[in-house]
Amino acid sequence: MDKRYLLFGSGLVVLAGVTVLNLWAMNQTNDPVDVAPLHEQIRELNEDNTLLTERLERMEPEQVAAEREAITNVAYEFIQLAYNRDFNQYEEERAAGRAIMNDELYDRFFPADQIEANEEIETDVIMNHLYLEDKEPTADVLYAVADFHHIIDDTEIDRQEERDVLVSITIEKTGENEWMVNDLSLIQSEVSE
Repeated sequence: MDKRYLLFGSGLVVLAGVTVLNLWAMNQTNDPVDVAPLHEQIRELNEDNTLLTERLERMEPEQVAAEREAITNVAYEFIQLAYNRDFNQYEEERAAGRAIMNDELYDRFFPADQIEANEEIETDVIMNHLYLEDKEPTADVLYAVADFHHIIDDTEIDRQEERDVLVSITIEKTGENEWMVNDLSLIQSEVSE
């Protein structure tokens, strides 16, 4: 019976020794992890989440409708200013164009300080459709497609040209409920009969 106690006691000592050795080895192999960058990243993500949540909460249906109307008005006004020229209102059109066009488009449609066009040319734009991309509440860029009928009438030589035009417009947010057209691409332009 003494052998059994001795064997049992020896087993307990070996088991305790292996456990202590295992704990010591685990403590030696665990490199301390620098958690400061992770805490900083979590803080930044929480701030971003808070800002986005606040922005979404502020987007009431009335605000969404007002924003969509502002975007539609900018797109419609851009088409009118870019394709419809009135010799008598050129300065007013230039001022309005400065407010809704980026510099590149402004220089493209209002290239000189004074209008150099012939007074005998009359233009008109009849808007058929304006398609706006569905806007996410946090989006700052929106795409639109305008389909319109462009009439150019040269009364001096009694010639009229009518075109069906399809263009793509990129509209970018510049401020609270303020938008500016920053790109225009011609998709299709064909003479209508």
